[in-house]
Amino acid sequence: MIFMPIRWRGKRAWVLVPAGKDPSEDLKAQMRAYSQTSGGLHMIKLRDRVLRCGVPEFQPSMLDLERRDINPWDAGGF
Repeated sequence: MIFMPIRWRGKRAWVLVPAGKDPSEDLKAQMRAYSQTSGGLHMIKLRDRVLRCGVPEFQPSMLDLERRDINPWDAGGF
């Protein structure tokens, strides 16, 4: 996995992009636990979809970028 930091409303968030294959269930579970315990934000790009974890406002914000075909790391400090 490639971990790419982005900024979302002044907070650090992570975009995880696979380097070859989709992440294991173990990594996805670890990232969910990270979000739940730390409040951290992240999204994991999978072959057929994107998983988004974090505060409720983060998810629709990332989905909106996707629908407009904007990569989160290209959007700047949004």
